[in-house]
Amino acid sequence: MDLLRAEIAKKRKQLEKSSLIDGEKKFFKREELNKKIDEEYWQKQAEKLVKKRRHDEQINSDDSGSRDSCDDLLDASGSKLSAEEIAKMK
Repeated sequence: MDLLRAEIAKKRKQLEKSSLIDGEKKFFKREELNKKIDEEYWQKQAEKLVKKRRHDEQINSDDSGSRDSCDDLLDASGSKLSAEEIAKMK
């Protein structure tokens, strides 16, 4: 029985944290809970998208630097490298 009460208390705290219920309000609409869950989901997805874009921008800026160094090696050596050798350099 204590386990059940602990689980109920845990769920109540989660709902209070999500501001669906407060001290005097005992019930909430399922629709409100679904909206709150959707909002949290889309916020997390937006954060992931921003992180991914930053990461892609860093990779693109780093790749342009490595391409320049490969071009410099090609010019300096005067010989052409195979595609496999260039891929190994990256």
